[in-house]
Amino acid sequence: MTSPTTSAVELAQRAADAVRDLNHTTYRSGTPGWRQPGDAYDTVGELAALSRRLPQTFRQIAALLETLHTAGHLTSSDNRIPGEHVAALALALESATAASQFMTDALDKAHAALSPIGHTE
Repeated sequence: MTSPTTSAVELAQRAADAVRDLNHTTYRSGTPGWRQPGDAYDTVGELAALSRRLPQTFRQIAALLETLHTAGHLTSSDNRIPGEHVAALALALESATAASQFMTDALDKAHAALSPIGHTE
């Protein structure tokens, strides 16, 4: 778990850093934790879990901005009405949710495809 003082930005940075580290770890086979089909199976399963959780984050981001907008706490640096930006954000995050759900479905299929694969010496 995280500390109650950990910000959303810090958590998002950690997630991005973790994916970068994952990319480095999976770059070559044979590194510790990246030698067997089971390693790929478990990794894909965890990536599916990650993508399954993203839509909640997207909804909560949209909700924060909607709440701030409704309370009159937003301004815009381009002289447009802040509500236009909030509406555009909501649409973009809906698209991100759909993409995340598509990715989750694809990862679930990849996970299932990995399931029967074993390793021989």
